[in-house]
Amino acid sequence: MTRKISLIILFVCSISVYGEEIYFKPYIRYHLPLITQNAPVYFNMPSYVPNGIMLLNPIPSDIENFSLARGFKYGATFGYTFNDVIGVELSSDYFSTDKTFTSNTSNMNGILNWKLNSLNFIPTFTFSRKYFNSSVTGKIGFITGITGLEKSISTENSNPFSYRFDRNISLGYTFSIEYNYKLSDKLALAAECGIENTYYTPTKAELTGYFNPDYPADYYSTYIRTINYENNIRNQQTYPDYSSTNYLPDQNSPQKRIKETLIMNSLFLGISLKYYISKK
Repeated sequence: MTRKISLIILFVCSISVYGEEIYFKPYIRYHLPLITQNAPVYFNMPSYVPNGIMLLNPIPSDIENFSLARGFKYGATFGYTFNDVIGVELSSDYFSTDKTFTSNTSNMNGILNWKLNSLNFIPTFTFSRKYFNSSVTGKIGFITGITGLEKSISTENSNPFSYRFDRNISLGYTFSIEYNYKLSDKLALAAECGIENTYYTPTKAELTGYFNPDYPADYYSTYIRTINYENNIRNQQTYPDYSSTNYLPDQNSPQKRIKETLIMNSLFLGISLKYYISKK
């Protein structure tokens, strides 16, 4: 019995050691939008009413087939294979984009600019099959990112009105197939194709730009300067407008809006150079 147990342990150890590799891999990827959404609104453009109070009008902010997922992503990976089949990777990459869209209504055009940047960390499980000097690897990973966003709205005759959103955690997943071709004992060239999906939901926004750049942000009311995004809105402070039957928002309290999620869904193509630090 003892001999059988010893043989099993020896067999398991031999499997785990054979094919063990440690490698480093810088990469570049190009992302193409795969699934789009209606653009999150997040805020509307303010205007003045006769009594001097700022109200928020629905100046165009909605865009169909919207995505910020197009662009290059740059990163690097450390990988470890337990054997010829199973391995793990830890990647980190950076993505930024600056996109401008136009939205139309019956009486004006809205010009919307979005700026997004994200630093991501991706732990990944890998499953490989080797063929002579090449191998094919399937991957599945989980994305945790730190994402920042800024959005501005302007019309053809106005300066941008913009907010910067809080830098928040974005979460997602990725899966891909990678082809590796061995150039030498230390180097391999890799090409990868996959799908990536991440979600970012801001919780707060601060005013960064208004129609008249001569006035600082502190010039405007708290209601205009700060927006809090909540799951449910139970109480938005208002007071009556005695010149009409309407209720106006309290200008001394932050504006409240329902949370909206930005979806980044993309198909990516990537290329990398794999350097083997250690091989067994």
